Amino acid sequence: GVFDAVPRRIVPVIAAGAHEVDVPDLGNCDMLCIAVSDDAAVRKLLNDRLLGHLTKDHTLILHSTVLPSTARSLAELVAPTGARFLDVPVSGGAERARSGKLTLFAGGEGDDLAAVRPLLDSMAENVFHMGPVGAGSATKLANQLITFSALAGVGEALRLAGEFDVREEDRSEERRVGKECRSRWSP
Repeated sequence: GVFDAVPRRIVPVIAAGAHEVDVPDLGNCDMLCIAVSDDAAVRKLLNDRLLGHLTKDHTLILHSTVLPSTARSLAELVAPTGARFLDVPVSGGAERARSGKLTLFAGGEGDDLAAVRPLLDSMAENVFHMGPVGAGSATKLANQLITFSALAGVGEALRLAGEFDVREEDRSEERRVGKECRSRWSP
C-alpha cells in the first residue's frame, strides 16, 4: 500500500497498480518505507501519525536523506514500540529509480537488513550495509559532499579556462568530460 499526506503525489503509483492506504491500514504492512522531504517531515510523520501504530511486527525503513544524528534519534523514538529501524537513504536519481538501479546505503542491525533485503533488492542495484543506525545517512551525505565538490571543481575549471581565453568549443568538451566523470563516480 502507498500513503502520502498529499494524495495527488501518489496518483501515478496508484495508476501503476499500487493501492492507497491510510495510516491505520499501515498496521497490516510489516515493512514501512518512508521517503519524505527532510528531518522535520520525518519527525512530524512519526509523531503525528505513525508512532502509535508501530509494533514489534514492523520494520521501519527510512529512505529520506537526514542527518545521521536524526536517524539515531528516530531509532530511539521507535525502539519502545518494538519495531525495527533502518536508515537506508537512496542514491541515483529519478532515472535509476525508474529502472530499479538505485544504490542504497543501509544503517542498522545486520539481521534487520537481511529480513528486508528482498524488498530493497527489488528497487536497487546495490545495497550496502554501512554499519549501525546513522551510518547509512552518514554515507549518503559523504557521497553528496564528494559529488558537489566535484561539481564545484568543474565550475572553477571552466571559469579559469574562460579567464585565459580558452575557446568555447574546448570548454564544451571539458564540460562533457566532467559530466562523464560524474556519471561514472557518483552511485
